[in-house]
Amino acid sequence: MDDATLHAVEQRLDRLERANRRWKVAVALAVGALGGVVALGAAEPDLIPDELRVKRLVIVDQNNKPRAVLGPSSYGSSGLRLYDERQKELVALEALPGSVPSMTFFAPDGKPAVWLISWPDVTTGLAFGDKEGKTVGLIMERDNMRLTFSDETGLSRAALGMVSDGQPGLALTDRDGTLRAEIAIIDDEDPQLFFADKYGSDRAVLGLDKGRPVLDFLDETGKTIWKAP
Repeated sequence: MDDATLHAVEQRLDRLERANRRWKVAVALAVGALGGVVALGAAEPDLIPDELRVKRLVIVDQNNKPRAVLGPSSYGSSGLRLYDERQKELVALEALPGSVPSMTFFAPDGKPAVWLISWPDVTTGLAFGDKEGKTVGLIMERDNMRLTFSDETGLSRAALGMVSDGQPGLALTDRDGTLRAEIAIIDDEDPQLFFADKYGSDRAVLGLDKGRPVLDFLDETGKTIWKAP
């Protein structure tokens, strides 16, 4: 190798070494800058994103099975739902249409077992269901509280509490939801027992009237047709 060729090779190696040094410095600076950003982000809350927008958030377990879902349901209500390892829904916290908050706990068979629901300014209720679908509920309607019992279809069939114009009593309904029998305290003084026909019209009244016992039979228009005494 002559002197000119050797000199050219030395210059080339020198340039490569300088370039390599510059590359190492650039990488070191980049790593340092990244570390500074991470540290600054941990120290400065203002760098944390203000929002995270997703349509549906699904939390899965180690087997990639959904265990929690946050987002809209198939019928449009937004909520949080929790599932067991067999994909059965256990808890549902929802905002139902009409701004109605609701929370439901499900039995292993998938049927609602306990639920709490509130219609704004109207009704708040806590209900318990059995394996046959029958429920017992504690209902607050405006200023009246009552305990209700439903049949297998979910229809309220009996109510105990403030059931007649704010007076305490017991009311029974038929399968059409028509009030058929009621025992109540009238004007906080006289207990009376009412019997109604299938249209909901009172047809017989037994009780006290101003402290005197009375039995009253009525026609479909509410007029007395026989009374004792």
